Amino acid sequence: MPEATQPQHRIGDAPRPPRTVRRLATPLTPEPGEWLQTALSRWAFDVYKCSRRDLLEALGMGTLHSTEIHGLGVALRPETAETISAASGIPFVQLYAMTQSMRDRATWASFTDIVRDGYVPFEERGLDSDPLYREVIHKWCPDCLHELPGVHLMMWRHPWMHICLKHSRVLATSCSACGEQPRIPLGRTVQEWDPRTCPNRIQGVECAELLSQAESSRVKDDGILYAAQVRMLALARSNDPHHRRRMYDLAHRIEEVQELSNETIASLTGLDVNTIRRLAPRHLEKGDYVRHLETFTVLASAAYILESTHRPFSLEVLRREWT
Repeated sequence: MPEATQPQHRIGDAPRPPRTVRRLATPLTPEPGEWLQTALSRWAFDVYKCSRRDLLEALGMGTLHSTEIHGLGVALRPETAETISAASGIPFVQLYAMTQSMRDRATWASFTDIVRDGYVPFEERGLDSDPLYREVIHKWCPDCLHELPGVHLMMWRHPWMHICLKHSRVLATSCSACGEQPRIPLGRTVQEWDPRTCPNRIQGVECAELLSQAESSRVKDDGILYAAQVRMLALARSNDPHHRRRMYDLAHRIEEVQELSNETIASLTGLDVNTIRRLAPRHLEKGDYVRHLETFTVLASAAYILESTHRPFSLEVLRREWT
């Protein structure tokens, strides 16, 4: 018997109407703050012992274009959210909170405009990019994954999120075993993946190292790096156009900061100068910030402090602004 031909889906193809979707036998329950894409993988592996492809089919996603499947963690069409909600029992609004669209205050119409204009909607976004560009490189807090195995948070996808504020730790971006950036499954994959582990295949063998074992630096929760991270996230979340402009200016100031001397950056961030000298790499190419998150953490904090030097700057000033 010949193999069945894969249907040629188009962007904009509708999901199965909610009224025709059967409710799953076991309801799906997201953890607070969980990202939709890795939640789908977790439910497939832990709850239904199946592949992502099988779970997506059961959720009524069988007719969606692969681009939309890859973007489920970025934006949800209303029809898509209704279909997933009907099958899973997850409230409509809660599904939106699991995507970047609520974080970026963007709509599905914005997403389709990007596609219509010929842009690739799922390439690496820059720090000053328009909304609805997903971060290609996965970031995570090893301590968070140790406490809630397999639960990856949506906020880790934020381009300005580089320190876990709960554990005062720089987010990890590479596996401690294979040394590579984990290639998180986003499509209709048939291979089962445990989101506790690294999905990379090395010479045909799955790595499967626990992501909670990854290495990353810790920061002082009463230091400048931590406080600057808090303020940058507050600015990024703000509806104030002035705050948005500050973030745009900050993105460009990082390039200037890396040309400063080690001693100057050390004085701005409160770090020992030898810590600055040990940064590898010391300079970042444009678009490479997330590949070298420890360097970015230092440069972004120094840039924020310089951007705020319209008045005498000190850690006490930063703390007052933070609180």
